[in-house]
Amino acid sequence: MTLKSQAYFWTATFSFLMVFIWLFKSILLPFVLGGGVAYLLNPLVSRMSSFGIKRWVSALIILSVFAAFVVLMLLLITPIAYREAVGLVNALPGYLDALWS
Repeated sequence: MTLKSQAYFWTATFSFLMVFIWLFKSILLPFVLGGGVAYLLNPLVSRMSSFGIKRWVSALIILSVFAAFVVLMLLLITPIAYREAVGLVNALPGYLDALWS
């Protein structure tokens, strides 16, 4: 392949990829997040497998702990975020009056 044909190929490939991402952006997020979680938790699964635990059991344990951690963080953060949002809504008229006067 000549340099010119390689440039055309990679330009077309990149353009196709960008159009694909743009068309399917609304449904790609769960797949990207799932791939990221799998990539980050794979070393733990491999470590547990090296101790003789079956891979599916170690994946189940790790994903259960990860899901519990996410739920715990949401339970801790949601009341704080709600209080802050209510405080902002209550203080917003004063902020806007100070800004406009």
